[in-house]
Formats: sequence, C-alpha cells, structure tokens
Amino acid sequence: MSIESRVENLSEPILVAHFEEIRIKPDIEPRPEDFSSIFEDEKYRKHCFDEASKAFLSVYNKEKFDEYLNVEPSNEGKDYLKKVRKFGLILRAMYNFFDENHLCPENFQQFLFTLGKYNDRYLLKKSKSIKPQDVAELDGLEISVNLSGSKDFKEYAKEILSQIDGLIEKPVLPVESFHDLRKKVRLFASLMQVTAAENIGGNLNWLFASILELSVMLGEKHDELVRKDLIGETDYHSSKVELEEFLVEKIRYLEPFIRKVVGLS
Repeated sequence: MSIESRVENLSEPILVAHFEEIRIKPDIEPRPEDFSSIFEDEKYRKHCFDEASKAFLSVYNKEKFDEYLNVEPSNEGKDYLKKVRKFGLILRAMYNFFDENHLCPENFQQFLFTLGKYNDRYLLKKSKSIKPQDVAELDGLEISVNLSGSKDFKEYAKEILSQIDGLIEKPVLPVESFHDLRKKVRLFASLMQVTAAENIGGNLNWLFASILELSVMLGEKHDELVRKDLIGETDYHSSKVELEEFLVEKIRYLEPFIRKVVGLS
C-alpha cells in the first residue's frame, strides 16, 4: 500500500482514528530492501508534522484537561492525561527530527516535562504528589515548524542512531543512560506513527510496531525503577540497569530498516 494518505471519511485525524490499530504488528517478514527512503521527501516530512499536530490538537481539550487536572484522581483522568502526553510526545519527536533547530517550543517542552512528572505520581498519596498547578500552561502555543533540509534531517537521524549504537556497547548502564537509550528508541517509534496509520497491515506498520515493541520493553524496565523510587524501595539515581542481549539484538536487527526509511542506507 502507498504511504500516501488513504482516502477515508474520518471524523478525526488519521493518527487518532488508528492509534490502537497500528500497535498490532502485522504477521509479515519484510526485508530492508522492501522499504524506500520515504523521509527524504520534504513534503512528506511536512505532511507527517501536520498530521501529528492535528492529532495532538484533537486530543488536547483545555477545558477537559484542566478539569481532570483539578478533580480527585481517577482511572479515567489518568488515562486521559496520559493520552494527551502520548500525542504530545509524538509531536515533539516531529519537531526533533524535522525542525531546523531540532527543538520544540519551550512552553510545549515544559508542558510535556511537568505533565510527565505529574502522571508518574498521579495515583500516589498527596504527600508524594506534585500539584496540578505545577503542570506548565500551554496558553499561547503556536504549532508551526521551520523545516530543515533533507541533508540536515539525515544528519540528525544518523547522530541519534550513532548514540544508540554507543549506548548498547555496554552490558550495564547507569539509569540515566538507560533512560536516554529508551528516549532515543522512542523517537524513532514516534517518527513512524503517522506513516504506520497510513499503511495499516503493511511494511511500514510492521516497522513502527516493531520499534514500539522495543520501546515498550525498555520503558517497562525504566518505569519499574521509577515506581520503586517513588515508594522508597530504591534510589533511582544510583540504579544501574542490565541491558539484556535480546534487547541489543533487537535494536541491531531493526537498525537497517530505520536507516533505509530515513535515507541512510
């Protein structure tokens, strides 16, 4: 199936409509040579950014967000606040890859950072929670991007892959380094989300789901350390994390596919 947007009568952005569906990995076994360098196309990069922007603005409703932020914690509230942050992280990744400065707006960065801290502590006792007013405001946010050229985009992607390769050389990592590895892998998963939503059941859906699967594995290890730190079982900052060989092998297996779609093969 083409990477071009499928003609559908959707009442919401394609990424929102198919957010759960693309997390199911198709039962196929593509090869790197089955992929093309789709992200070399500047128009396609802009398209992905625009779709991620639409998705975030569709999910983030300020009135609803503020309500859940300021009422008693609930499972419904937890799910909604996490959903807002998930779509925010996808948009931030698009800024990282596509913007000429490889940065998102400062107030958006602070919003995602403080919301993440709040979500980590959401269902804990109030004495260990950050306050709703600590979550940064999004007032005045302008979602626009100054696209970098294809060469600059590829250099950025190449640098992130190089950093990943450096991190997986060691069998045990300080927790901050492990968290950095997790974030860099998640960057590539976020990069592929719109693409997967427009290629459900195809090779690009498979690649996204495969990278996400790896990201989730790394995230579960990291989140367990965060949980133990929050309840006082361990000290997060002094922790070290074993990087099992199967995780390293999975990263190395997926790298040629990633290199192909970003134009580095």
